[in-house]
Amino acid sequence: MQNTEMIQVRDSASKTSDFEEFILGTDLGSVSLTSYLSLRGGDIIEFTYNGSTRFGIVVGTYRKPTGKIYTSTRGNQLFSLALLQNLSPGQKETVINILHGNRFACKYNNKKHFESYFGADSFRKFNIRKASSSFLKITKVDTK
Repeated sequence: MQNTEMIQVRDSASKTSDFEEFILGTDLGSVSLTSYLSLRGGDIIEFTYNGSTRFGIVVGTYRKPTGKIYTSTRGNQLFSLALLQNLSPGQKETVINILHGNRFACKYNNKKHFESYFGADSFRKFNIRKASSSFLKITKVDTK
């Protein structure tokens, strides 16, 4: 029994994540480990939420131009994300060339655009307390 569990863990660990698949073959920048405090709209991140890995682009709040964390009416700290799993090549190009690092395009008041482009079920809100304490973030390389 233990050997079977060990093999399953090893096999799942060797699989390429959606995040890794997304950045393979692109010149997006470097990947770094960070906390939720340094996230901004337009950041492409991967994190663990309730035991499952999530991958997407951070959507800033409409309350603050660069903000990403807000407090719900129940007192929970939340952040919004457009999930990037299962993108077509055209959608991936849009994310890379237009949305990545663009905090003004990645704002909550553009939620309808995100939903229509990526699908209504791709836009999600996440509770900070249920997310992992560390996030993998792609830091965009400035080509200027």
